[in-house]
Amino acid sequence: MKSFTGRVTAPRRRQIERSLERAARHAPLEWRLVVPIDPTPAEERWFNTLGGKYQFECSWYGRTWLDNNLARHADIYRYYTQGAHGEAIELLRELSRESAAMARGVPDAVDRMKALSNRLNHLDPHYSFGISIDKEGTAAVTVWPKYVGAERDQPLKIDGLFQFPNNIEGRASAKAFQEALDYGAPAVVHAENIKHLAFSLPAGLGDTFNSGEIHLGPPVGLDLPEYRLQLRVIDENGRTKAQLPLHGKTTNIGKRGADATFTDVTGSVQGRIRADAKDLTLKTKFRFELPEDTLPGTILPALHFIEQCKPPNSMVLLIEDREAAPPIKIESPAYKDVGQLLTLVRALDEVQRATGVFFPLPVELTDDEVLDIQLAQKLLTGEVVSDTWSSMTLNSTAGALPSLKASVNRGPNQIMVEAELSLNIAGQTIPLGQTRRVLPNAIVAEWPEIDEAADPDTPVEIEFRPGIDNSATIVLLNDDKPRKR
Repeated sequence: MKSFTGRVTAPRRRQIERSLERAARHAPLEWRLVVPIDPTPAEERWFNTLGGKYQFECSWYGRTWLDNNLARHADIYRYYTQGAHGEAIELLRELSRESAAMARGVPDAVDRMKALSNRLNHLDPHYSFGISIDKEGTAAVTVWPKYVGAERDQPLKIDGLFQFPNNIEGRASAKAFQEALDYGAPAVVHAENIKHLAFSLPAGLGDTFNSGEIHLGPPVGLDLPEYRLQLRVIDENGRTKAQLPLHGKTTNIGKRGADATFTDVTGSVQGRIRADAKDLTLKTKFRFELPEDTLPGTILPALHFIEQCKPPNSMVLLIEDREAAPPIKIESPAYKDVGQLLTLVRALDEVQRATGVFFPLPVELTDDEVLDIQLAQKLLTGEVVSDTWSSMTLNSTAGALPSLKASVNRGPNQIMVEAELSLNIAGQTIPLGQTRRVLPNAIVAEWPEIDEAADPDTPVEIEFRPGIDNSATIVLLNDDKPRKR
C-alpha cells in the first residue's frame, strides 16, 4: 500500500508498475488503483497501456469515486474528518445534563417532542412534520405532504450558486454534481465550490448559507421499485442464443433518468443500468465472477450467457418480459476463452448428475483431473472411449500358465479386462461402475519362471505390452442402455 496525494509522477508510476507486477503473480480477478485524484489524459493513457498487459481488469478509482462513496457512507466521512468520536463524548455529557432536568426521564422527553411536532404541524397547510433524534444525537425534521399534489402547490426550493475550477478535479466534481441532478447519483459538493446556498422550506426551516458542504444522494426512506429483468443474446437472424433472468432494483432517480442494479440468482453476473428519459436510451454494464461454493449446474446458465456475448450477436434488455430498448450490437467478446470453461463445467455437471456425487465447482483442477472429467462424461453417456496403453499386469496361476503360453505364443492377442472404475476429482471419489477394457494387440513382455514342482494354485503375474498397435477401448457396463445427457 502506497500513499500518493499528488500527481502520478514518473517515480510513482514505476512503483505502481512494480506493485501491479507483484499482484499479477497471485492471478487476481481485478486490480484497483485508489488515489485521491482523477487522472489527466496522459495519466489515463499510461494506465490503460499498463492494464492492457494483463488478462485481469485494472481500474483507476480517483477522487470522484472516493467522494461518491463517502456520500454513501456519511458515518465514515464524519468520523475521520469531523472528529465525531470526540462529539460522542460531548453528547453523553449533554444527555446527562438534559436527563437531570427531566423529572420523569424518557416520558418527559417524548412529551416535549410531541408538543413541538404538534406546534410545527399547525404552521403550514401543505406539509406535516416529524421530529426524531438518532443514536448519534442528531435531530432531524422529516417533511411529508399533507395531500397529493402539495409539492406542486408549495414546492420545496433550493437555490444555489456553484463554481467549479477548470481543472481535472473541478471538471470531475462538476460532472458528478450534474449526474446527481440528472440521475440522483451520490455526489459531494465541497465548500470551495459553493458560493451561495438558500433553502426555501415550510415552517421557517429555510435559511441562507455561504459555506458548508453538500452531500447529494438517493432519497432516504423512498421505496424504490424492484422488477424482473432478462438479458437476451440474439444472433444476426434474431434467434435467441441465450437468456439470463435477473433481479433488478432502482438505486437512484433524478430529473433526467434513473440508475438500477441487477444480479442473477447466483450473484455471478452483476451490473448497472442507466435509463435516460431525455435521449430515450438505456446503457448497460455488467461483470462476471465465478462465485465460491457453487455447484456446476447452478452456474451453467450464467456461463452459457457469457459465452454467447460475442460478435456478431446482439443483446436485448427485457423489463417485466418486454423489450426495453432496441438490440445493442456486441462489438467484442465479454470474456475470452470462456468457451473452454463452459465445456468443462457442463461435463462436470453431467458427471455429478449421472453418479449422484455432488460437490462445489473446484477453484483449481489439474490437467489429469480435467482428462478424468472428460473420460467420465463419455463413459457415462454410453460412448466407447479410445485410449492407448503401455503395459498391463495380469494375475494368473502356475497351473493355468501352460495353456496361456500356448495361446499367446501363436501371436499377438486381444485381451479383455473387466473391472470397477472410480475416479478422484478435487478430493472427491466418483464411482463410475463396471468397465470393459479391450487391448487388441498385446504380447507378453517376459514369462515368469515357475518351478516344475510348484503348486498349481501358486499365483503368478504376467506382464503384457503392446505389439504393433498400442490402442485400447473402454466402455461402461453398468446399464443395459447408455445414460443420456
